[in-house]
Amino acid sequence: EKAMAISSLRAVFGEQYPDPVRVLSVGNKISDMLLKPEDDAWMTGSVELCGGTHLSNTKDAEAFALVQEEAVAKGIRRITAVTRDVAAEAIATGDALQARLQTAATMPKNELGPVLTALKQDIDAATMSYGLKGQLRVHHDALTKEYMAEKKQMASQLANVAIAVVVKQIQALGDAKVAVLQVDVGGDSKMLKSVMAAAQKTAPAMAIC
Repeated sequence: EKAMAISSLRAVFGEQYPDPVRVLSVGNKISDMLLKPEDDAWMTGSVELCGGTHLSNTKDAEAFALVQEEAVAKGIRRITAVTRDVAAEAIATGDALQARLQTAATMPKNELGPVLTALKQDIDAATMSYGLKGQLRVHHDALTKEYMAEKKQMASQLANVAIAVVVKQIQALGDAKVAVLQVDVGGDSKMLKSVMAAAQKTAPAMAIC
């Protein structure tokens, strides 16, 4: 009750605090605030209730990693952080994923498909620095765009080759009414459709399959 009477007190709505409660203050002495809890002078500092555990010295944490940030209610965000061995592991995980992305960036673009799929899954599932995870996702998206552009270009080149082969075969048949052709399009239905359209344009009166 004494703590709740301090005019500048901050507490999370709906949070259950123990009694007695820990009071944290930056800028003003708690003993002074308890003597005159209603004084507006306490607005110059920061004072809040906390039911959690605090370190006596930051060196006790050994390592620190902020691993999550999320909305828990309107206007309220929650961050989750880890320390010591868990933090060291999170940092190592982030470094390893960053190294894998850097390696992927040096690979031929047409070989990136399965590598990018595995990386996305691992990045999403990893417990690691929240900030670094965001950076890795941006890097991953950029590589994915490069891969898709390369894939599209290669598909276009393969389609042109296949069309040229089919047109040459049709022209070699002369006045034939029917043509049965074998075309390797790697299972790409869109490419097959383009090849068939070119074939029918070359010989509109010919039955082609």
